[in-house]
Amino acid sequence: MHRYLGAILLLLLLLPAAVHAATGFERWKEQFAVKLRRNGFSEATVAYFLDAAQYRDVPIRAQLRQPEKTIRFDAYRKLLITPQRIADGRQALQEQGAQIAAIAAGYGIEREVLAALWGIETSYGRGMGKQPVIASLATLAYAGKRRNFFEKELIAALRIAEAGQLPAERMVGSWAGAMGHYQFIPTTCQRFGIDGDGDSRVDLCGSYPDALASAGNYLHALGWRPGDARIVAVDGNRGIKLLQREGKKARLRPAAYWKQAGLLAEGYPHDAAQLKLVGADDGRSGCFLVGAGFDRLKEWNRSTYFALTVLLLASELAEPATQTVLQPR
Repeated sequence: MHRYLGAILLLLLLLPAAVHAATGFERWKEQFAVKLRRNGFSEATVAYFLDAAQYRDVPIRAQLRQPEKTIRFDAYRKLLITPQRIADGRQALQEQGAQIAAIAAGYGIEREVLAALWGIETSYGRGMGKQPVIASLATLAYAGKRRNFFEKELIAALRIAEAGQLPAERMVGSWAGAMGHYQFIPTTCQRFGIDGDGDSRVDLCGSYPDALASAGNYLHALGWRPGDARIVAVDGNRGIKLLQREGKKARLRPAAYWKQAGLLAEGYPHDAAQLKLVGADDGRSGCFLVGAGFDRLKEWNRSTYFALTVLLLASELAEPATQTVLQPR
């Protein structure tokens, strides 16, 4: 009985807050609609926004439980780099091999990186998200963290809808408004989206050729160069000591430097490689020497966990002769 009374009391306490949020959100929507009209949006798009923008709890809750705040990297890595994901990645490289190889060669990106990004972002297209993008972005623009950022993304999403590039019924994605096979946020769709299949549209959800070409274009624009996918697992104890010594000044150094420091085996074949030391959870969950691709991936997604996981999965997908991960000696 006490348990049920407690649940009822909690519901009564939460109800006014929910009503207040909904009421405030409706006022915000009307004000935002005025802004849309000032920015040249058609009345049809404004009406679409007013109908589609519904307050949702999902994105607000999701902002509070980001993986790097709740689990360590070793657990995160095991969740994402599974035998099944590796096997699916190798199959994807076979089935989409010609397309991936063409984009990889055209942009100077390792084909395994394009496959690994696809695998980490959406499990090779099987998990592109089911959250309504306009509703999620509107909620975050109203009540989330980084409200100005999400307001810009909301406007970009409405531009995409108004241009007819992505049908309204396919405007679904992650809780943060990312869409498609490679989970582009709307402004990234606008800046780097490419028509990869020649149908004069950029559909990053329904067309893998569009999504793949766009991913290659984006990585190239971020400065990706051949060889940037290198990653080497190194001795944790030595790595932590060097991390403490380098502090926030960690930078790319020649392979010879790391050999002399005792982190890189003498047999490491890429003498000209530029690598820097990165620690997951300050080294407690592993230390790695990474190429410049680590920083490029952190521009794609600001998470250290994400960047390391993409590089590690890419290495798993590489042919044995070209794998870039070495075990600590």
